[in-house]
Parts: sequence; C-alpha cells; structure tokens
Amino acid sequence: MYKHEVVSADPGLPFKIVIHQGQESAIVRHWHRALEIDYIIAGRAKYTIAGTELAAAPADVIVINTNVVHAILAEPLRPARAVTLLLPYDWLRQQIPDYDQWRFAVPIGSQHPGPPSAALKALQAALLDIDQTENGVHNATIRRLNHLRDIYTVLSLLMTHFAEPDNSANTLATTASLARMSSVITYLTEHANEPLTLPAVADQVHLSVGYLSRDFKKQIGVPLMTYLSQLRLQNAYDLLTNSDLPISTIADQTGFPNEKSFRQRFTKTYGQRPSAYRQNLRRSKIDR
Repeated sequence: MYKHEVVSADPGLPFKIVIHQGQESAIVRHWHRALEIDYIIAGRAKYTIAGTELAAAPADVIVINTNVVHAILAEPLRPARAVTLLLPYDWLRQQIPDYDQWRFAVPIGSQHPGPPSAALKALQAALLDIDQTENGVHNATIRRLNHLRDIYTVLSLLMTHFAEPDNSANTLATTASLARMSSVITYLTEHANEPLTLPAVADQVHLSVGYLSRDFKKQIGVPLMTYLSQLRLQNAYDLLTNSDLPISTIADQTGFPNEKSFRQRFTKTYGQRPSAYRQNLRRSKIDR
C-alpha cells in the first residue's frame, strides 16, 4: 500500500481483511479514508503515524484514523504475523452517523506498561478471532457471519471505550491539500523508474517548486525526493524478493542512478546488502 489508497471491501463483506506473514517490504507513507486497525500476533513492526514513530509488539492494537499519513518501516529479516482491518469510510458513516466527530486511541504496551484493561482484552480477542476465522473456518457462510460478528464487536468496543472527540477533523483546506498531494504521488508512482527532479515534477503537476516542496513535506512528512527514493526502494524490494533479476537490472528498472546507489540505500534500510538479503531470505524459506 502506498500513496492515497482507495480501499474496497472484500467480496461478501463490507470491509477488507489482510493477513500479513513473513518478511515484507517497508511501506511508504500513504493515507486513506478507511479506518485501519492492525493487530500484531507475532514478531514486531515499526510504524510512523502522523510523524510519530512507534514500535509495536505482539498483542498491540494499532489504530490509524481516517486520512492520517502513516508508514511501516522495515525490520530486517524479522518475520511477523499480523491482521489488518480496513473499514471503508462510507460504511463507517452508515454505522456511526457522527463518525467524523470522533477519533480512536488504543494504548499499546510500550506506552502503557501493566496489564491490559478488560476492554482492551476484549478488543484483542475479537481481532485474534478474525485471524483464526480467516485461517481455520472453511465454510464461506460461517466465515462471513463470524467476521461480521467480530467486526461489530470491534466497533462497539472502540466507540464505548476508545473514542475521543476529534478536534482536528478534516477541514476543507486539509482535504484539498491532500487531494493535490494525491495527484503528485500518483505521478511519482507511475514515473518512479525515470530520472525525475523536483522542478520536473512541479512542472508536471502545475505547481511552483517552492509550493510543492513545502506542501509535500508538510502533508506527507518527508521531502519529495526522499519519498521518491523510498518508493523506488519499495519497488526494488519487490523485484529482489520475487524475481531472479540481477542486482544491476533491479537498480536500473526501479530508477536508481546506478547499482552502487541502490546497494547503499538498501543496506541502510534493511541492514544487509541486497545479494545477502536475497540469499538469507531464500535460506529461511527452505528451512521452514
């Protein structure tokens, strides 16, 4: 997932369920109108949410509210298992008519040590049941009914125990600015393998260089060219782990100026050179 993401529901359900397992690439900063709920089952994950970094451990519930810019950082060769719920905005408005007036804040273990509250235990149990149903219930009708039961339990718990007034509700100006950044990120995504410069991007999206530079950093949290480098690295990671292409070819196909630049960026992010990372990943799959 990256950029401004449009979230569609799973067939037969009004929301989307994603099960994560094993090593995955870092996910660049993005946002969506859907409410995102991540439950860490095993391993660890690092997030950046609205500019704040946090480390999530097993049993942590990460709630990412509507239109909040967030990213998932790389954990070198640290397998994790997690379940993600993406609840579409329009469906949430049907269930909670004043949804825009609220935001949800769930404490995670590293921020609030001590035993979890009864409400948090119930939330964790409902999210774990979604994972278990997805992987262990084969009858489609029962699976769908179980998911509906659990998601309404999750929403009820969030509204009853973890909701607080949203004093920073999306203003028209903020929404318009995010819409402009969405078009910028779409252009970057489609042309990331090309030798882009800040002035060239500004010209394509019909904004001044100064305005684009300032507003992109303000809304997304990193400079535009840094975001482009992260996007290229994400694309390169996918090729590295899902193909046998040579490292030099991956660097060329994903927009890095040369193989050395790609190796340096990859090593800084993932803690290993690309070739060593690929070898270790393949070895870990064989050993399972």
